[in-house]
Amino acid sequence: LQELIREATNPDLVLRTETASDFLAGIDEVWEELTGPPQESLANPLDAKPGELMPFGLKVSKRLGGGSSAVALLVEKGEETLVLKVARRAEDNERVKAEHRTLQKLSYPLIVKAGELLPFPDGQYGFLMEHAGKGTLALELKEVGRLSLEFLQRYGEDLLQVVQYLEEMGVAHRDLKPDNIGIQEYGKLLHKRLKIFDFSLSNAPFDQVRAGTPPYLEPFLQIPGRGHWDTAAERYAVAVILYEMATGTTPRWGDGQSAPHLIDVEVTIDSDLLDAPVRDSLFAFFQKAFRRDSRSRYDNAVEMLAAWHNAFAPSDRADSRSKDELTQSIALDSIRPDTLVSQLGVSTRAQNTLDRLGVFTAQDLAAQQPGRFSSLRGVGNKTRREVMDLIGKLRLRIPQPPIP
Repeated sequence: LQELIREATNPDLVLRTETASDFLAGIDEVWEELTGPPQESLANPLDAKPGELMPFGLKVSKRLGGGSSAVALLVEKGEETLVLKVARRAEDNERVKAEHRTLQKLSYPLIVKAGELLPFPDGQYGFLMEHAGKGTLALELKEVGRLSLEFLQRYGEDLLQVVQYLEEMGVAHRDLKPDNIGIQEYGKLLHKRLKIFDFSLSNAPFDQVRAGTPPYLEPFLQIPGRGHWDTAAERYAVAVILYEMATGTTPRWGDGQSAPHLIDVEVTIDSDLLDAPVRDSLFAFFQKAFRRDSRSRYDNAVEMLAAWHNAFAPSDRADSRSKDELTQSIALDSIRPDTLVSQLGVSTRAQNTLDRLGVFTAQDLAAQQPGRFSSLRGVGNKTRREVMDLIGKLRLRIPQPPIP
């Protein structure tokens, strides 16, 4: 407005506003600037923060993470919630484009769908894709440890079906791990299914045998005679994930410290961590799945899926139960030192954990130091909290002698 008045009253007649119409037009421009919608600058995807707007009508919900060549953002586009994956630098564009082309070839309900490829103003390319779910398998394993038999079987079948589809399509993932597996919930009963994402290594050269993430990256690719990636390595990664879901840990060879391909031993299966109804059948499954010689393993995903399905034939689904608050409350009201832990309404996870430790009675459990449970293998945070909470309740009712 100051500039408009200064121009209209300029002592130099050549520079003064020429007509009243020009002056009125200037007032209209000032009015539009004062009353029009605010002009928000669009954020660069690499620096965008939650709530900020980006090109192509995208609004950032949160940053999901990223690697050396790309970052991933949860974004809103209209009513849709999507994931944007964008290259960090212009030289990373081809890798992002290659992943987009790979996803466009795939059409499977347990793999994220690819959206449009987007050229951003600063020279990077990105693409939109389906959101794989609120959480990942890695987060679920960290929270609960070993999965219940129902989810173990279902998730295992989901994962093996995806690998079977990829084998049929001639597409490699090459970085299968819990962090790259989303969990989607469907319907009122919260029916959960896996959703695979992150195909960024799918186009890595086959002779790059160290492309991937240990311990899911097969170490035996480095043994003379192989020397290049093959589908057996993909199934090895799946076997590690299945083992982690079943036991809460990853497999080990020898002392667990030496590189498996440098020592002449087969895998050690912690059978005591496997649920009793499927212990023998899963022990046999994992022994074959982790053979050093890939020719002695399952020949393909179809055979591996059939073996996984058969391993659960003897299981009783009712074996997996949740904590029963009412039963526990009633039992605590009449607790005695010789009351069995199995009568305290504990979950199957907690019951199995205490059985392994030789804790069978209320007195045994009340005498445990809570810190003992912080480093137990195959025990999730939820189970730890349940046991430690119960120890606290028992100590209020069954006093313990002071620690010497």
